[in-house]
Amino acid sequence: MKMLPTETVYQGRILRQIKRQGMAALYEVRNKGNTLYGYEVIIITIEPAKELFGRALPERESYPKAEDWGDLAWSFPRIAKKQAFACFNGLLKRYGTTPPAANLANLEGSEGRDRGL
Repeated sequence: MKMLPTETVYQGRILRQIKRQGMAALYEVRNKGNTLYGYEVIIITIEPAKELFGRALPERESYPKAEDWGDLAWSFPRIAKKQAFACFNGLLKRYGTTPPAANLANLEGSEGRDRGL
């Protein structure tokens, strides 16, 4: 399975993983000038293998989608570093030391909504 990168650029923001345990991860968010914007805590999702535009994509880890914010991902401003770490640690406490991957196909109804902290 293809792993989620520890650093990536998305919509002009640099996402740098600073902590990961199991399928929970904490990223810092910076601009291209290296100014810290804040932090994102996520439960990594698993995307199934598929074919897209004639190209085979393997099963892979994925950052949660925008519509999953509040259920599988949370944002914190730069002044809320302690809260971001508390959220990350809360995931570990809630799910044990290795939170499960979020398989979005299995998160219907209230089960998916119950993942927030």
